[in-house]
Amino acid sequence: SSPTVFDVRGRCFSVLPELIRGHPSTLLAQLMDDLGTDSSKPIFVDANPERFNYILDFYRYGELLPPASLPIAGLLRDAAFFLLPQDLLINGVRYDTQQSRTADLDVVSSAIIAKWPGFMDFFNSTLESIEEHFARAIELSDQEESGSRFADEHGFKLDITLSTFRKWKDPSNVCNWQRANVLRRRLQQRGFPATLISSGGHDCIILQVRLGRIARGDFESPPCQEAE
Repeated sequence: SSPTVFDVRGRCFSVLPELIRGHPSTLLAQLMDDLGTDSSKPIFVDANPERFNYILDFYRYGELLPPASLPIAGLLRDAAFFLLPQDLLINGVRYDTQQSRTADLDVVSSAIIAKWPGFMDFFNSTLESIEEHFARAIELSDQEESGSRFADEHGFKLDITLSTFRKWKDPSNVCNWQRANVLRRRLQQRGFPATLISSGGHDCIILQVRLGRIARGDFESPPCQEAE
């Protein structure tokens, strides 16, 4: 059979699908069932590409075989994310993957992206829209404007409408608060301060993107604020 291709943050790994399907409870097997095995359409996985090949060792050999220099903690975290068995062999030594399975932001965000097949295309399109918006702000900076489309008293901004009248504008991409928060967080990690703003009892949800540097602590700020 043709290999299945996993795109791990830009690096592609080809694997025989029967190897993955031999462990149906793992995340990779679930992604194959959800998204198919067409080798011309790689399955995007938001994980560390430097360690992914050792995750594939599990499917090939039943254990992970990393070099001694690779930290075990990162592998255990990956193993928990990919839903490998709790009792896992790494270089012949047994480890408990449950000890590293914490519901932190990175784990939750990566798992949501793994079930979002068009995430990278949508995210790149959003970045292009941001770039075009602020290029337009420069172009029109010598003209009088009464509104606050490009800036307000707090700085430069772009308002992206995610939902109106309790209906998501692009449900094939952002169809719930989980994905909205993942998008917000990924934009922050790219250097764009972003906030989810709701009004009218969540009738309208706006993703507000601003220009400026983000302090590390801002990643942990409340994900949504109510519009006055």
